[in-house]
Amino acid sequence: MPPIPKPPLASRSPRGWPALTIACLLCLPGCARYDGAGDPLNLPEEAREQVRQEAANDFSCPQVSTAPAVRRVREHDWEDGLFSEYLVHAEGCGRQGNYRVSCREGGLCAVAE
Repeated sequence: MPPIPKPPLASRSPRGWPALTIACLLCLPGCARYDGAGDPLNLPEEAREQVRQEAANDFSCPQVSTAPAVRRVREHDWEDGLFSEYLVHAEGCGRQGNYRVSCREGGLCAVAE
């Protein structure tokens, strides 16, 4: 007896398809690239400027250059609300240093002591 052909995919029973479709749609946003647009805590340039000013004072040097800020964490601090923490490397007049900067909602950034 010849094998019975399977019906086309569209006519098969869709028992597991709705759940699989929903699971795939829920996972897609997690795979998207995050560029920080619209995030009130995405403040790398503000962090760099804060470090440039601090390093110029620490090094007694007006010509300080800073590397791009690296965002380490975005956390919820129960007392102070949301913040982001950045690491920034600075160099100038033969000296160099690494600085940690916390930026709060509203653009307020401060170098950690």
